[in-house]
Amino acid sequence: MITLENITYHINGSVLLELESFTTFPGAIVKISGHNGAGKTTFLRILAGIIKPKSGDVIHTQKHVNYIGHNLGIKDDFTPMEQLLFWTGFENTAMLIPAALKITQLEEMANIFCH
Repeated sequence: MITLENITYHINGSVLLELESFTTFPGAIVKISGHNGAGKTTFLRILAGIIKPKSGDVIHTQKHVNYIGHNLGIKDDFTPMEQLLFWTGFENTAMLIPAALKITQLEEMANIFCH
């Protein structure tokens, strides 16, 4: 279960997200809709624990929360090594990076930017 209570998130002094209460359970399907800039992605990132709200509580009762954004989570200004370090940090599996680079044949490009 994940619960958000009294969540606010601000960007440059403007309130992007205000949420009184939200709870979801493992296996639930949740539809999130709204216009561009309404805070949908911010909401999901807070839900997944990727960013912290300005105020409020995020309560996770499960060990893992997976998040795949609409841009696949690839950062142009990261190298393949940095990408893997970032994503494995959530699972504490950084020791698997050398094998992942070898399997994907990215060993020689591990420290070259992705853009």
